[in-house]
Amino acid sequence: MEESALRSSGGCVWRMGGRAPIVEGRSPFPFARSMDRLHDSPTPQPQRAPPPGHSLLLDAVLASMGEGLLVADEFQHLVFINPKAESILGMGATDEPVSRWPAHYGLHLPDQVTLYPSDQLPMSRALKGESISRAAVFLRNAERPAGTWLHVSSSPVRDEIGRVRGGVSVVSDVTDLKRAEDAAREGATKYRSLYNSTPVMMHSIDTHGRLISVSDYWLDTMGYERGEVLGRESVEFLTPESQRYAREVVLPEYFKTGWSRDVPYQVVKKNGQVIDVLLSAIVERDDAGQMVRSLAVLTDVTERKRMEASQRFLAEASRELVASLDPETTLQRVAKLAVPLMADLCVFFLRTDSVVLRPVAVADRSPARGASVREFLRLHPPRPEAPHGPSRVLATGRPEASDASQGLLDAEALAEDRWAEVRTLQGRPSLGVPLQARGRTLGVLYLLSSEPGRAFAPDELALMEELGRRAAFSIDNAQLYCSAQESIRARDEFLSIASHELKTPLTSMRLRLQQLESNLMGSRPLSTERMSKMLEVFKEQLQRLAHLADHLLDVSRINEKRLDLRLEDMDLVAVASHVAGHVAEQFHKAGCEFELVSREPVWGHWDRLRMEQVMLNLLTNAMKYGAGSPIRMEVTSHDGMARLIVTDHGMGIPIESQARIFERFERASSRNYGGLGLGLFITRRIIEAHGGSIRVESEPGHGAKFIVELPPRPSH
Repeated sequence: MEESALRSSGGCVWRMGGRAPIVEGRSPFPFARSMDRLHDSPTPQPQRAPPPGHSLLLDAVLASMGEGLLVADEFQHLVFINPKAESILGMGATDEPVSRWPAHYGLHLPDQVTLYPSDQLPMSRALKGESISRAAVFLRNAERPAGTWLHVSSSPVRDEIGRVRGGVSVVSDVTDLKRAEDAAREGATKYRSLYNSTPVMMHSIDTHGRLISVSDYWLDTMGYERGEVLGRESVEFLTPESQRYAREVVLPEYFKTGWSRDVPYQVVKKNGQVIDVLLSAIVERDDAGQMVRSLAVLTDVTERKRMEASQRFLAEASRELVASLDPETTLQRVAKLAVPLMADLCVFFLRTDSVVLRPVAVADRSPARGASVREFLRLHPPRPEAPHGPSRVLATGRPEASDASQGLLDAEALAEDRWAEVRTLQGRPSLGVPLQARGRTLGVLYLLSSEPGRAFAPDELALMEELGRRAAFSIDNAQLYCSAQESIRARDEFLSIASHELKTPLTSMRLRLQQLESNLMGSRPLSTERMSKMLEVFKEQLQRLAHLADHLLDVSRINEKRLDLRLEDMDLVAVASHVAGHVAEQFHKAGCEFELVSREPVWGHWDRLRMEQVMLNLLTNAMKYGAGSPIRMEVTSHDGMARLIVTDHGMGIPIESQARIFERFERASSRNYGGLGLGLFITRRIIEAHGGSIRVESEPGHGAKFIVELPPRPSH
């Protein structure tokens, strides 16, 4: 019963609500008479007759109340219970005192297990003078086995001088409401759990764009605590470019339409790292259609974008790698693609014959610094013995990642003032991968990041390894192509030279035959001296043809790996003496003084004929290019090896030609000299077949020295 008054024209007025019901006078009506017992005034009050039908009307009102009503006197006896209360409780009036009501009616605390303490029962407290509003009571008895939730409000009943003469309890069945609240609470709990446990970033903003809630995953991803972000504008966590895009384009349209989908933003984490997200959001409105808040879902697409960028990078790099057969040009373009996508400095090194790494491509975020790095590495390439850096990658054929690069830049050389800009790259995170193709390491790809402490991720390593493989195959293919082109050139040149070399003796012999025929047909016979000279020419040219044929046969055997050795014990000094005697006449014709130097016998297990062939080739070569100057051959022992040295004082060999003269169809110097260009090639292969080596020391204009070293016995 709210703050209403039940008034009787007979002079009995009950006021319920506020403080408590107050009895003023007496009433003969059933409910009033039951309440008279609560009245104990020492002075009888005059009675007035009620209007006809008033008692029935009052009883009907009390009976039809939507809430249960119970009245107890000051002695804890129940003096009134209306039908609604009986319906709610499942039981009618009782003679049990108020203190026994919990057990009698089945009144429990909200835990649904513990009987309500009698002294805490709302009616008990009302009889003590307290007013209780909407106390939660759980009812369960034989008539209500499933249980019923009640709200009980109780107030004391006082007489005209304020004494408590009883109490009134109003009982409401709130089971449906309670279940609805529990369901709503459970739904809210599930929503919060779903909101926080879903592995995507979610947040809500108010009408001013301020964050009013964020999911746990949002906080974990961004690295913040909840108190650090709530109340701040959501756009504060975007990059400047994304902020402008949000304020100028996205948000005006969003507040107009109430939704947005897959908006690309860049979000800045607390540590400064930038991640790429796609944001989708929807507005929540009230019944009037006004925006209350919005819910946004942010999907982290950083990894996906990185993979897409990586694939694009590889595709572009692959196009560049096949665009040219010039490795340096190609690698320089690829290095520029890698900066700044993958690093701030990218260097491609290629292996040289001396196993020193040569920088062939350098790209830097700063072009000026890149030029300085290129010059520095040209002057100070990575040391081959360095335990880290490009040289280590080249030596092991394995990638190397470091949070502070070592072995790339020579620290001592960097001390010079001219390299101040290059010094800024010291101690930066690095990544080196080998350039490998067909089982060979051709070079190294090396990257430097300008961000101290930034480690290259595993996926970046995998990407660079793949780039290294593609670059290596491109380099290898270019080298193979160039080698093939060079072989074709050498073949064509060889055929031209061979044709000339074969024609020369044949032409000479043809001329002599014509002379011989002319003289035989003439009247004057040839003199013995003239005939002897012509036959000598025939002999020399036939020897020359035989020599050319032998060289061609040797090359054929070498190509087919049929260079058989017939090994025997011998003194290399004795072999040298025999060869020197054999070519003494040729030395005389070439105008060359010859000196054979040997201090003691040099014994070993070799093929005698092949050793003679080596000496003849070297001496013939010396006579060809050093005609008219002294020639010296020395046979000695050195560090357990047999050493053969042939020195001439001819025109010498340019440094750039010294490596290739031992290849087929190459010559030591000018191509105006005769021969097929096979002598030194055959010599090298014979020496290698014995397990030895050959090299040349020479300067243009100062002759040449060919040095052969042979083990006493071949290893196979």
